[in-house]
Amino acid sequence: MLLKKYQNKQVTLYQADCLKLLKTLADDSVDLIATDPPYFRVKGDAWDNQWADKNAFFDWLDDVLVEFARVLKPNGSLYLFAGPHLATEVEGVVSRRFNVLNHIIWRKKNGRHLGCCKESLRKYFPQTEHKTKGVFSGRQHFQD
Repeated sequence: MLLKKYQNKQVTLYQADCLKLLKTLADDSVDLIATDPPYFRVKGDAWDNQWADKNAFFDWLDDVLVEFARVLKPNGSLYLFAGPHLATEVEGVVSRRFNVLNHIIWRKKNGRHLGCCKESLRKYFPQTEHKTKGVFSGRQHFQD
């Protein structure tokens, strides 16, 4: 297990295979988990393409979430990054184990973002709908 560890008086940070490392941690011992798991077939690298299909990926993610739930303290927090193409489905898997409190959007100033058109916002926020009454002329963004 590749392990990088940083520790000072206030924090211990780990970079390792999460499932292997999590199994070494005590129950209710972690205050915060910030994780950026593979996005499933977004990158061409083997680490992002190791599952046969989406169901296998979500099964793996659920195994990780079980361990997260075990090691997090009762009032601990989990911050989990998800790619736009599966964000809604990832949230469904996460909500089986945790109460989803909020969405945080990382506004990047440069670089191409996957699904950068307005239609892709529904993948991020399926519960958010913007409706308007009237005709949009293309010149005004809001009606008077």
